[in-house]
Amino acid sequence: MIPEEVVDVVPAPPATDWGKMQKLRVVSLGGIGEIGINCFLLEYEDHLVLIDSGQMVPDSDLLGIDLVIPDFSHILERKNKLLGIVLTHGHEDHIGALPFLLTQVSVPVYGTPLTLGLVRVKLKEFDLLDNVNLIEITPRIPLPLGPFTFVPFRVTHSVADSVGFVVETPVGNIIFSGDYKFEPNPHQGDYYDFHTVSSYGEKGVLALFADSTNVERKGSAPSESEVKITLDRIFTESKRTLVISTFASSIYRIQTILDLAIKHERNIFITGLNMVRNIQMAREIGYLSIPDDKILDVKDLESTPPEKRLLLSTGSQGEHLSVMSRLALADYKWLKLEKGDTVVISARIIPGNEKGILQMINNISKRGAKVYYEWIENVHASGHAYRDDMKHLIQLTHPRYLIPIHGEHRHLNGHKALAIEIGMPEDAVFVMENGMVLEFDAGGARRAGDIKTGRVFVDGKGIGDVGDVVIRDRQHLSQDGMLIAIMAIDHQTGELITGPYIVTRGFVFVDESEALLSQAKEVMLQVFNEFDLESRKNLGEVQTSVRRALKKFIKDKTARFPMILPVVLEI
Repeated sequence: MIPEEVVDVVPAPPATDWGKMQKLRVVSLGGIGEIGINCFLLEYEDHLVLIDSGQMVPDSDLLGIDLVIPDFSHILERKNKLLGIVLTHGHEDHIGALPFLLTQVSVPVYGTPLTLGLVRVKLKEFDLLDNVNLIEITPRIPLPLGPFTFVPFRVTHSVADSVGFVVETPVGNIIFSGDYKFEPNPHQGDYYDFHTVSSYGEKGVLALFADSTNVERKGSAPSESEVKITLDRIFTESKRTLVISTFASSIYRIQTILDLAIKHERNIFITGLNMVRNIQMAREIGYLSIPDDKILDVKDLESTPPEKRLLLSTGSQGEHLSVMSRLALADYKWLKLEKGDTVVISARIIPGNEKGILQMINNISKRGAKVYYEWIENVHASGHAYRDDMKHLIQLTHPRYLIPIHGEHRHLNGHKALAIEIGMPEDAVFVMENGMVLEFDAGGARRAGDIKTGRVFVDGKGIGDVGDVVIRDRQHLSQDGMLIAIMAIDHQTGELITGPYIVTRGFVFVDESEALLSQAKEVMLQVFNEFDLESRKNLGEVQTSVRRALKKFIKDKTARFPMILPVVLEI
């Protein structure tokens, strides 16, 4: 049975006849057709609740961008109607955008203890911790928010304290699967809550919003216990320094690594700011257990015998300036990898990061270290359901409608095909787009227009001030470099005072291209001399003509397209 008691800190909703209001709207602000920035909005009349608020690691073509977050403009226009934000788990692709949203809205944030612990670490970094009301939720304990009642249910995933949600709405029950898999041997006995999910399946599920990430993988997701067996073997075989990199939020995996370090009598060194912060937080709230005397300061690495070292680090995705990248380049102050050392990348290789990760692995191999990663060894178990698990969830819930979420379009369409394969009607499966409004009422489900959404780029302290035009300019500069063409003219006479000069960066090596640049200056002079003295005072026209002529000249001579910036000064 599902407990009926309500969390004490959550006030009961006012008596309202929600049944008179007929339309539920569900909108994805991110996480559809992409990996990351998962963010879903539920709307019923004038009441809004947000499920998750994630970020995305930028693709390699987003030069200089630190991270990507959803466009929250639709929420900000209605922020006085937002009742709260509920979180499924503590991975960055589900909580990473919270600080950017919570600087603009003031609403409670609901999550399980570890999820909120990870949120606290993040909010503290942004000096927001004292300004946000964080409220713990408990699996199976209903959480009423306006016309909605959220019933969290335990799921197994690669981070502890993960949940999905049954959302009781006036038009029917909907289920958000969260990130999940059916783990047969979970840590601390936190099994997937089949009872809650199946009980709602018997009552009736209007719509199932289900994770699609691993739809291309057959069978069932592997167990974390299999990873432990592999890591135990690697500990045994490693005769010198052992370095293991994983996500800082993967508390289960971190506990496994720490337990094996103690078993194999290795001293533990922890590096990476997020890793240090998250381990400290998880120990404080009882989610990690490790004796204090087993953790040493990284400054003691050099004085510790290699066979006694375990370095636990972030940087599994080859992030620039991370400890792992610096180790790979022999640029880490406290440790230099040597022949016979062992490095384990115990994390998923996220799509889009392959090039950077493989480059890091190659550089580690140059140091003589042996490298293990998920493509060659069972050092990582996905936290996402495989095809058989997805079938099982559909069969447990018997949804009237299925909405595949969390994945690129091939994953979403593959999930649709899987549902049709096991008997769901084709018109009962909706493949959404970000911004697409899906509307539910007594008559069923339908597409009901679109809202403004998209990606917002975060670059340093700038949020949204770098758009597509700036990114294109950066890509242009990275591919062909730039050329600055400078001339100065007399303000009164229009005569050329000095120049032309040409400055280049990333276009050609100046010492070897003197002839080309001299010809380019001649082109500038020719264009300038075509203007009469009065017309030269129209600086914009002169600059446009210089740019056009240089562009054609350089294209003809080099087949390159540098960014050309003409500068004509009046003195």
